[in-house]
Amino acid sequence: MKKKGLVLLSVSVVLLVIICLRVVERDGFAITVENNTEQSISGLVIAYPSQTLVLAPIPKQSDVSKHIQTRNDFAEGEINLVYKDKSGLEHKETIFGYIEKGYHGSATLKINGINNKGELAIAVKAEVN
Repeated sequence: MKKKGLVLLSVSVVLLVIICLRVVERDGFAITVENNTEQSISGLVIAYPSQTLVLAPIPKQSDVSKHIQTRNDFAEGEINLVYKDKSGLEHKETIFGYIEKGYHGSATLKINGINNKGELAIAVKAEVN
């Protein structure tokens, strides 16, 4: 009987932790950037209302995931991926075109190529709630 109780308690604790993590994940925006190229990519920045997040270099054929929270004092805005090409020209790829306080969502950005100018071919799939 004690063994059953211990197993039941363990399973309950694990389920509670999973539920708590799911609730926390819903607050903010989960963003995954996949580098599907044959070279490392650096210099990527996620820009969102009054803040920026500089991403570490992403090795070839790998990805990085970030979870961002907007500041409490923000009302509305957008979230973009920003980078510079080889000539220093800044490029902006929209991740979430419109967000406001209370919104949450997830996005996957797939970098599928880089041309000779250093411009990235990016496919974005995003969902906002």
